[in-house]
Amino acid sequence: MRKRYLALVTLMVMLASMVLPCAAMAANPNTFYACVMTKVHDKDVYLPFEYQTGFYFGGGGSDNSWIGKCYVEDSAWNMANVRQSGEYTYYLLNDGTAALIAMDQGYQSKTITIPETIDGYVITRLGLDTNVGINLPDKDIPLLFSTRVEEVILPDTIHTIGLSALQVGYYDSVGKLTAPGVTAIGGLCDLNVKCKLPENLENIGMFAFYGANLTIYKNKLTLPETLVKIGACAFMDSALKSVTIPGSVQEIGPYTFAGCTRALQTVTLKNGVPYISDGMFMNCKKLKQISLPESIASVGAYAFENCEKLSKVTFAKKAQVASIGEGAFRGCAALKNVVIPEGVTEIGDVAFFDCSALSAVTLPDSLTSIGAHAFDGCSSKVKFTVVDGSYAHKWATDNGFATKVQKRK
Repeated sequence: MRKRYLALVTLMVMLASMVLPCAAMAANPNTFYACVMTKVHDKDVYLPFEYQTGFYFGGGGSDNSWIGKCYVEDSAWNMANVRQSGEYTYYLLNDGTAALIAMDQGYQSKTITIPETIDGYVITRLGLDTNVGINLPDKDIPLLFSTRVEEVILPDTIHTIGLSALQVGYYDSVGKLTAPGVTAIGGLCDLNVKCKLPENLENIGMFAFYGANLTIYKNKLTLPETLVKIGACAFMDSALKSVTIPGSVQEIGPYTFAGCTRALQTVTLKNGVPYISDGMFMNCKKLKQISLPESIASVGAYAFENCEKLSKVTFAKKAQVASIGEGAFRGCAALKNVVIPEGVTEIGDVAFFDCSALSAVTLPDSLTSIGAHAFDGCSSKVKFTVVDGSYAHKWATDNGFATKVQKRK
């Protein structure tokens, strides 16, 4: 439990930079102080207490389910929408369908088949919000399945798997999942994930696999080509060893893979990935190299900060990168040389600060701005290759750096 609370404190600090500062929230007594943010009607907001509730459901069997702090991202929470029918407890959504949020576990066997309808309502979700996968205290985790359950079969009407909806016991997911209609998933954080991801997955929610051990993939994950969105902190602090991100992905939240200090060594970014988000690989201390495809338009703030074994950064020959954010490669102590591609116009403050082994840097003619202390703390022998008469040439000279000057082509 102590680990969980420490993790929450860490997340509070990291998320303070997202959209709204926590300090601004303190004035509102109805604010969830863990700084958890979600989307309501496409607007970034912090979840207020009125989107949380708790009730005890006992179906008369040997096991009972606690439902606490449940979240609905596109339907205002209303206790009147909670219905019970036999072994099922469900929640009526604004679109007229229902989310299955609890079951009487006393009657569950190894294989559970979820019905398409309950009381005439089409079941479109298992659990609630896909964006909130943060590790809540044990009693606040919605539990659908007992530890006896090994396989779950979903109808094709279910398109969303929400918070902890596949959890059995405290640490494991179900072992096998059939989910032909599921396109969005979230909330398997801090679990031993034993089931494969749905084949048609489009959206991985915020904190979805935070702290998770993806044993079914031996922690070597190739995300599906159908994937469009990866939420903030989706794989933060997970046990991933390698990950491949397909070009279909168009939206990536901040800190997606941050803190994967245990094992993440290999990252493959397919052409089509649009950017590196803020803090995306922060503190991935075993990551050794990264190749950025030509589709990458920007490298976010602190994207690779403290990736202390990162020794090679390669930009595509036809790179479209326009900016390298503040602190993007700060503290990458193994990085010895880097070639910034033509087209980059801005390098942010402390972008390469404290890259103590960095001794050779090529700066493009296109640069128009280099932030404060961008290359401070690099090797005392650092030398910049610059274009004669360029902004970078003047900057390097004005700051007393050694240069190798090339003629403008």
